[in-house]
Amino acid sequence: MADEVIVGLITAFGAVVSQIIIAYAGRQRMRAEQQESSKLIVYRLDQLESKVSLHSSVIDRVYKLEQQNELTKEKLVVANHRIEDLERLTNHT
Repeated sequence: MADEVIVGLITAFGAVVSQIIIAYAGRQRMRAEQQESSKLIVYRLDQLESKVSLHSSVIDRVYKLEQQNELTKEKLVVANHRIEDLERLTNHT
């Protein structure tokens, strides 16, 4: 009977040690997967920041072009008025 108890204790001890090893390995694998996920997230965020920066640059350039376009339109209107004034002066003399 003592032998059976010893065998039972050895078996139980082996089962506990096996479970500890399995749990430790599972935790290590989970940490590795989390690190890989974190690296992927950081990479994708960097890519997104790059695209946002490029987009902001394009928006700034378009805004400046629109301002220049409005200024050019105003200059054209002024030039047309001056031409009309000169034509009127030329026709009256």
